[in-house]
Amino acid sequence: MERRTYLGRVIRLYQSTTARLKGLLVTAPAFDVLVNWSHKADLEVESGRTRQALETMAEASAALLDGGFPEEYVRVGLRVLRNLDWQADSASPVFRPEIARLSTTLSELGRFKDALAQLDRYEREFPERDAGYILLCDLRCKAFWHARQFSEAIEWGRVGHELKTTSNITTEHDCRHSLALALRDGGRVDEALPLFLGKRSLDDLLEKGEVIQNASLFGNVGRCLWLQGDFSRALCLYRVSARLLEAERGSGLAVQNQGFARQWISEALERSGDVPLAYAFLRSAQRRWRTVMPRRASELEPLILGLERRPEVVPSLSDARIEDYVRAWIAS
Repeated sequence: MERRTYLGRVIRLYQSTTARLKGLLVTAPAFDVLVNWSHKADLEVESGRTRQALETMAEASAALLDGGFPEEYVRVGLRVLRNLDWQADSASPVFRPEIARLSTTLSELGRFKDALAQLDRYEREFPERDAGYILLCDLRCKAFWHARQFSEAIEWGRVGHELKTTSNITTEHDCRHSLALALRDGGRVDEALPLFLGKRSLDDLLEKGEVIQNASLFGNVGRCLWLQGDFSRALCLYRVSARLLEAERGSGLAVQNQGFARQWISEALERSGDVPLAYAFLRSAQRRWRTVMPRRASELEPLILGLERRPEVVPSLSDARIEDYVRAWIAS
């Protein structure tokens, strides 16, 4: 009893602190600010207030991920889910979004078995073919896409996409985007492009530019065009995507997508002959991914070393100078 009373007092102190600091969550706060939410959630788990812990982590999850602290988010998130009563606490409006965010983050970190273990538990707890099952299909599709197991990703994406389009289920959950990623990177670009575009036309996208505030749409359609050999229009869309991503906050995916944009732009610049700038973009991509997607970051190393052997490249450039060059090109 004394321990619970003590924990309750400390939790109330953290409640006061996080309420005072909440406004900073949209300003890319430092880790020593965000850790207040982690400590509060840890204490809430310790005191048996697991739903409250879930909601605490949900409040700070996007800021932790956008700030480049996925390991801390995963550490606390897994602890919360291990102690959560999934049946009782699924009524919380943040339950499904946090399952989705945690499994996706695990996949991005290369922890595919851990991601799939969470999704297997979700299916055991909620086997009904309802809106939650469409979400499950989307998350499995995304996990297999990250693992580059494209046939499995496509299979799960199709199951969820067909369930939504052929049933009367009304839900915001949708497999279309993840399915499009799997189709594109699995070599089926012509099938992926219409899924990315949805109701928009390619001409509409090219004409309206940044009026359409959707960085992911521009980047992924641009990648499809690149793979189809339409290099100039692909680079045009990459630039729009990169500009939008520089200002993006609160999605929990900005850093990851900045890495993709930089890698693809590097490839385009190298093809056009601007090797020094291509090198800068590739270094910047690796820097973006180092903490949030370490597996992809390590895969860039041989590409970076290859560019460093080129006589026009200056490998000794500082990270700060690299970022100056990259941001100047994006803004131009």
